[in-house]
Formats: sequence, C-alpha cells, structure tokens
Amino acid sequence: MLNEASQMNQRVVLVGLESVGKTSLFSFLTEQRIGEEVNAKGSTIFLKERMFDSITIVDTPGLRMDDSETYQAVKEELNRADHALIKIKGTHFQEEFEFLWPLLSKGSFSSTLLVTFVDRMTESTRNKLKNYVITHKLNVVFLSPTEKTKQRRQQIITSIKEGKSLTLDARNKLASIHIDPTHPKKIGMRIEY
Repeated sequence: MLNEASQMNQRVVLVGLESVGKTSLFSFLTEQRIGEEVNAKGSTIFLKERMFDSITIVDTPGLRMDDSETYQAVKEELNRADHALIKIKGTHFQEEFEFLWPLLSKGSFSSTLLVTFVDRMTESTRNKLKNYVITHKLNVVFLSPTEKTKQRRQQIITSIKEGKSLTLDARNKLASIHIDPTHPKKIGMRIEY
C-alpha cells in the first residue's frame, strides 16, 4: 500500500510500444493538449510531465524492439513510479505483453493495463480476453479510440488513486493467455481489421 505522502502526489508513468497512443491518453487524462498530436513513429522523444488531481503523470517515449536506450530510460522512470499505466494494443496483445513483461515483472509499483483497439480485435479474441479478465478479476481497462468519456477517465484515475494493481500472479496469468494477433487487411484503398 502506498504511504500517505505518495497518496498525496502519485507519480504515474505511461508505458507502451511506439504508436500505441500514449500521448493521446496523456492529453485525455490531463485534459491538456500538448500540441499537435500525430501518429508518427518516434513522435514522443522526450519525457513529458503534467500534474493534475494530485497525480504527476509522465508520458514516456514509445518502446521499440531495437532501442535499448529508450528501454533503459523507461525502466528508470518505472523505478521512480508509484503506478504504471501500461497501454497495449488488443490487436497485438500477446506480442506487446511479452515484450513489456520484463519491465513489469520486477516493479514495486501498482499498475493498470489499458487495452486499446479492442474494437479491431476479432469477436472471439476480444471475448476470450474480456472473459479472462473478469474471471481472474484483473485490473484491466478496455479502451476504444473513440471512447474518451469522463466516465472512462474517472475509471482510470480511480484505479490509480486506489492503488489497484496487476499483481505478479495476475501478470503471470496474462503472460500465459494466448491471444492471436489481428492483422489489417487491405480492401481496395482502405484498410480494415
């Protein structure tokens, strides 16, 4: 459990692979636009911090498989964190979770897993993951890119403030579930999932 001082001002670190939408989430949670948001690889190259509602939130650069410098910087931020918001694309849940697992498995921070692009998952994989989360009572929030409501924002903030966490056991359970990736299909000039 967090001590009284850290409950007054919690340090929350956003973690995820490149282009998963951490900066957009950062703006949504802080209710502050930080400039033009673009979905471009490597668009967040520096740490950004904002304070709101007794929370200091840190937007970290997106992780890439071939970038040990960024990986180390994110690892150092997690060592200072009270809570981690881990953002993973539901369409690539298994591979992204496996890549992030070493960062998550050793942390003493509480954590919330945010699964996005749920609307692009196949119905069977979406239901498999949702049922698993419900059955094991895991601290996971499912997000749709268009679902940015005050209620969803409050759900995430409550998870942070209550110190809810993916326990090591829960993280192990998530690492063991097999979710097939959903790859986009090009149909004419558009791409569909």
